[in-house]
Amino acid sequence: MQSTNDNEYLTFSRAASLCCVSTTRFKRWTESGLIPVVDCHGHCLISSHDLIRHLVRYNMPIPNLLLQGRVKKILIVFLQLIVSGKVTRQIVRALYRLKEKTSCILECISYDANTELKVITFNPDVIVLFGKKSHAEKIVDRIRSILTGTVNVYCFSPAQTVELQNTLKRLGR
Repeated sequence: MQSTNDNEYLTFSRAASLCCVSTTRFKRWTESGLIPVVDCHGHCLISSHDLIRHLVRYNMPIPNLLLQGRVKKILIVFLQLIVSGKVTRQIVRALYRLKEKTSCILECISYDANTELKVITFNPDVIVLFGKKSHAEKIVDRIRSILTGTVNVYCFSPAQTVELQNTLKRLGR
């Protein structure tokens, strides 16, 4: 790691090592634009934040060495995609406030065939399900069956946006 803010930037070889891939493969990722490269005093470096975003996007585990301090990983799973514009705005505002006030990795997905893979690879500290309660109960059981540790799972319906906002505030502390 380079000392441009200690753990903020990584060399290609260090980043490749953390991802358990060859330097050649890692360079291909950067050359194809999947991970941005930062020029720092003539050295090509990778931002740890950009690397984490890449790993999350492609369902790859995030190495603990990349998680500076105690970063909370929060997975938001939308069980239904159609909600009113008002509810959508409330959720987006609550998520932005959470992101501004806390050091967390926040991933939002819609529930589909890849949800279990995302849960396994993202390894969240907290899961928030948003959708109809009757549907959520079945999914909570399915998610809990694949979790290896204790993970708090919260369920909210579109009528519970205030409760969702309050929970997100608590999670940000």
